Amino acid sequence: MKVYLESNCCIRRNSEFTKMRKYFEVNNYQISTDPADADYIVLSTCAFKEQEESYSLSRVRHLKQFPGKFLVMGCLPDIAPEKYGEFNGIAHIAPKEIEKVDSFFPNITTKFNDVEDTNVIPDELNVSSVPQAFEKLRNDFELSSTFGLRILRYLEKKFRILFGLNPPKFYLFISKGCLGNCSYCAIKRAIGVLQSRPNDIIVKQFRDGLNKGYEDFIILGDDVGAYGKEIGRSFPGLLAELQKELESYLADRSVFKWKTNGIGFHIQEIHPRWLIMYKEQLLDILKLGKIKSILCPIESGNDRVLDLMKRRYNADEILDFFARARAIHPEVLLSTHVMAGFPSETEAEFEDSLKLVAKIHFDQVTVFPYDSKEGTVASQITPKVDEHLIKGRIKKAQDYFRHKDIKIFLSCPD
Repeated sequence: MKVYLESNCCIRRNSEFTKMRKYFEVNNYQISTDPADADYIVLSTCAFKEQEESYSLSRVRHLKQFPGKFLVMGCLPDIAPEKYGEFNGIAHIAPKEIEKVDSFFPNITTKFNDVEDTNVIPDELNVSSVPQAFEKLRNDFELSSTFGLRILRYLEKKFRILFGLNPPKFYLFISKGCLGNCSYCAIKRAIGVLQSRPNDIIVKQFRDGLNKGYEDFIILGDDVGAYGKEIGRSFPGLLAELQKELESYLADRSVFKWKTNGIGFHIQEIHPRWLIMYKEQLLDILKLGKIKSILCPIESGNDRVLDLMKRRYNADEILDFFARARAIHPEVLLSTHVMAGFPSETEAEFEDSLKLVAKIHFDQVTVFPYDSKEGTVASQITPKVDEHLIKGRIKKAQDYFRHKDIKIFLSCPD
């Protein structure tokens, strides 16, 4: 049996997709590079923003023409159920129920949950192939500096892969699912409630990565700060255990200390509420100097907008945490996300977001346009901000952050 695999997803879903490839290999399926030659076609989709949603829909339309049995995975069907309705009859499995994949394929001897986790994700999964990228850019073509930046960003990613410039990363996928209820987000419908992995499994994987020579450990999850809430554990507790394991590893290799100074952790996309809740514990961990980077999406710097977003924190709390974090560990790389054009957001309120990013002095910021998702609370909030105003705010953000020497992205950097 031959299976064709294609992914257009975030790093969390690509972590699962990489394991999916191993799943087929251990079950003696042949991986095909041509959908026309495959008995089965598996597409992992994304619907984070309109751009990703539209592209995922276009790939479903393209791949359903081939004769192989088709399975759609990822978030698209649950985030955009009305739009996905045109594909009635095509099977789909959400991330929250990924183990159901066993029932879709014949002659499965090793179940998905019994396949060993994959901690290394190939760079190629993070960047579309050239033909797919060309199709995507052609569909989205517009004469604008924003579009030009997207092309340059794609070329930069391909260049780094071609010449092996990306540092090797070891991913620790600590939990799946989310405890948040952000008013604009539909992702929870696809990923479900929090499911934390046992501490001992995560620590064992970390030790395995250390023994293999990795230095950059990405702490990954759908809601990393919520880790352990349902099993009597906590995110700071997990970090403390990983730090203890690292100290044990370094003590065993003290003669090679110069080779181990670069080992550290990257906290990938932690909700600000957890930084505030665990503030003192996390600041103590930062003092140890092994947290290399933190990605924390603040989304807005205005308290009224944050309240409408149901983000459960205020701007002063965010500012206080990061001011202390910077003082404790000046070298830590800080990244964030900001949303432009949330319903009813005024120009002055958006400027509050820019000012907060500058006060904290994040090293890099990704600015996203607000995207109304089916069935979300935010989709009912009025008035909506005009699309042209949103584009203007993104342009204002580009100019503002360049002046402040803060690197800006218009799509998620790898």
